[in-house]
Amino acid sequence: MKRLLIAVVACAGILISTTAVTSAAPTAPSALTVSPAIVELSANKGQSSLVFTLSVTNDSPNKVSVISRVDDFTALNSTGSAQFLNNTTRTATAHGLAHWMTPNIPTFDLEAHATRAVSVAIDGLPVMAPGGHYGAVIFGVVPSADSSQANVVGSDAAVSSLVFLTTDTPGKKVVSLLTPDLSPIQLALPSSVDLIFANTGDVQATPHGTVTMSDPFHHEVAREMLNVDSGQVLPGTSRLYQIMFGSASQLRWPGLYRLAVAYRADGQAEGSSYEQTFLYIPSVLLILGGALLAAGLLFVLRRFIPGNLYRLKR
Repeated sequence: MKRLLIAVVACAGILISTTAVTSAAPTAPSALTVSPAIVELSANKGQSSLVFTLSVTNDSPNKVSVISRVDDFTALNSTGSAQFLNNTTRTATAHGLAHWMTPNIPTFDLEAHATRAVSVAIDGLPVMAPGGHYGAVIFGVVPSADSSQANVVGSDAAVSSLVFLTTDTPGKKVVSLLTPDLSPIQLALPSSVDLIFANTGDVQATPHGTVTMSDPFHHEVAREMLNVDSGQVLPGTSRLYQIMFGSASQLRWPGLYRLAVAYRADGQAEGSSYEQTFLYIPSVLLILGGALLAAGLLFVLRRFIPGNLYRLKR
């Protein structure tokens, strides 16, 4: 599992900051970074605990006080972005890690441009539910205001590292494609299609596959790869993957077209498939057909209805 959710990676590296200015010229705001942004762990059979290390760096020119905490996270349905669950009580959840994680340094001071290593222990591996567990280690700057200075900026910044743990019982990777929202009649060939995959297993999964579109003569008019960025779907969530058809939008023969999706999750031996047909009627044909129908009706009226009746109807 080399490549993870791009959206999750971005969320892991986000620096959230709020400032409050009292008066005059402010001091430089504090800035924290943490490395690595994502930690991937696998528990071995018989292992009761494990420890990993994070590096926290103060990129500002000022000394800061840092507090560490843990939280659970999941993925927002469809977008794949990470969402913290605000599990401040560290309550045990089905796929959470906050209950089991403890940083070895709750609070510490960090000099300007200095880096400090923080160890994080994960206990209770034997009693965890099989599959994937997800948590975040969050480092925040303690707000400060020096009243001896005329101008002060109080900064409250936080940065996180996301932790993915798979137990020694790896769980099941199961993804299923929800029925695409594709109209049965199309006046133009779709330039894109939205595919939503749901994870009904108990560990993160990465769907891969191909998406094809065929014309009434069974000729392939478009082929695209599914999930080229290897975006993952967390258990109990769904994620949207948009497929763009670059070559299918040009004028084609009308008739029944077929959308086919062949996919499987990483590590699954067997794949799945989905097919859907739709009727393609170019809009220009509808316009032409409507014009011909109107002309035909007018001809019938003038040819077969007596003149007086025709004039009366007019």
